[in-house]
Amino acid sequence: MVTRLSQDERKALIESFYEKIAEGIPIDKQWMREKIAASAPRLPDEPTPEQIDAWVELAEMVSDPTFVESLRANAREVWQRGVDLDRLQALNAEAVAAAARARAAGAAPQSEAGASVVETYLAGLAGSAGGDPHDPAFRAGVRLRFERQDPRASRYWELVGILNGKHPMSGQVAEWRWIVEALLHWVQPPATAK
Repeated sequence: MVTRLSQDERKALIESFYEKIAEGIPIDKQWMREKIAASAPRLPDEPTPEQIDAWVELAEMVSDPTFVESLRANAREVWQRGVDLDRLQALNAEAVAAAARARAAGAAPQSEAGASVVETYLAGLAGSAGGDPHDPAFRAGVRLRFERQDPRASRYWELVGILNGKHPMSGQVAEWRWIVEALLHWVQPPATAK
């Protein structure tokens, strides 16, 4: 039974999950080790019912081939394009902080604050790729990537937080939902991009 796995067996399940995602993709091994270490469940000897439920859900999620494939598609795009991950992580952190400030002020994603967060984020993405943040094709491409994001990726990190006895990463998840909503509102889809 999945709830009776040892800590090592749980870690092995997460390692196998990341190995499936990485298969045939030039993913940095150190980055992958860090993600495994961050997300390998460390349940206490007497887990709470919430932790048991979270482990069951997480184990099902990482065993779902459709989830693995959606993350593989994203990983392939990031790693084959040679994205500077440190720069991308810094940009993502800045976007999350800006979204947190906007949300704390009561701003909706459709507000001018949402537009500002989106434009700053697009400028950062374009700058890291040597592109133009106002180029309709670039903007539409970013929108398409956001539309393709699997919502289970956010849920994965919420579950890891529950399992490890920490406050779930709900703040960051909420900020990303706000950012996604803002971007989908402010960036035109490819068919109507001008």
